[in-house]
Formats: sequence, structure tokens, C-alpha cells
Amino acid sequence: MEAILTADLVTLGPGSLFTSVLATLQFGGVVEALRSTAARVVYVCNSTTQPGQTDGMGAYDHVARLEELLGPGHLDAAIINRSPGLPEDRVARLAADGLRLLDPDDAEIAAIASLGVRPLVDDYSEPPGADRQLWNKQDTLRYDPAKVGAALRDFLQTTKKEGNG
Repeated sequence: MEAILTADLVTLGPGSLFTSVLATLQFGGVVEALRSTAARVVYVCNSTTQPGQTDGMGAYDHVARLEELLGPGHLDAAIINRSPGLPEDRVARLAADGLRLLDPDDAEIAAIASLGVRPLVDDYSEPPGADRQLWNKQDTLRYDPAKVGAALRDFLQTTKKEGNG
């Protein structure tokens, strides 16, 4: 709890929305610490749905569930992937595994912003590579750590410059 309370930035996700991200917040004091911290709180929204858990949900639904748990004003931003140039074979492979890209349009991005959460939208996906074999999980569209790190750094610097940090 002390790390959350003294941090400049707290990131949540990506991960299984219900069984990882939201579940870890259920332990005593975590939500209260996130509500009390002066840190910027940023959700790294999943890039795809997860079969059996988030079927039919969009990026807005993911962000809204987290915002609902934390309460208004406690989630500062959400990193949201848009990968417009993905090869069709990669999209088809994901779909064959039951994964649907979370590719929000401008209206969905505006709806996220209307929650008071700043959408940080870009193509954060890593370059295509070989399919990975994962234990009991589908391989998904993964984030490029350098791109996400740069976005988080820029967000933190920008919010401090605006006098919010």
C-alpha cells in the first residue's frame, strides 16, 4: 500500500479483466490506496477480448468497469491500442482463437473521455512475430513495451507540466 501511496504513477493491466486486473483490486486496502494516492493511475486496456470473459465487450466497457470500481476521478488515463494496419492473416488468426480486436472508433474514445479518463490512443502493438505457445491461453496482440513506456513517460510529464502532479 505504501508503494501505491508514494508513487508518481500506478499502472493497471493489461491482463484478464475479471480474473487479473479487477481481482487484484479486491484485496484489503488496494482500492482505497488507489483512491488516496497522488499518483497518476493509468489502465493499460487489453488489445483483444478474452473468450469466455469479455466476449462482446469493447474498450469502453473495460475502462468503465475499472472506473466503476475505483469511483469517479480516480482513473486518470487509459492506454488504448489502435492498430489500423494489421495484416488480415494476423486478425484472422486471432479470430480463429476466439479473440476480437478491441479497435475503438472515435465515438467509443469520446465515451471513454466522457468518463473523465484521458484516452491515450496509438498503435502500441509489437511487430508481428511467430505464434507463441502459451499454457492454457490464447496468444494475443501484444503491446510493445517501449511504446507503452514512452506513452506513460509522456503522459506523466504532460500532466506534471499542466500542474496536476
